[in-house]
Amino acid sequence: MAPVGGEWKLPTADSTPVTAAVMHPDDDIDVEIMIRAGMEWVKWNVSLEPSEKIFAMATEDVENEE
Repeated sequence: MAPVGGEWKLPTADSTPVTAAVMHPDDDIDVEIMIRAGMEWVKWNVSLEPSEKIFAMATEDVENEE
């Protein structure tokens, strides 16, 4: 995974509630996901679900197709 634009930038988290255990960024972070050399046989299935919660989770499934 690499940041779109080529450089990781520290996000602001000013809108995070003071009671939050984990600060969340104020803006989305655009990333590009690419296949790592030697791992072409791995199939990733990434699903992001809408959520009304402050902290949304991503689920991942990896299938070994060797």
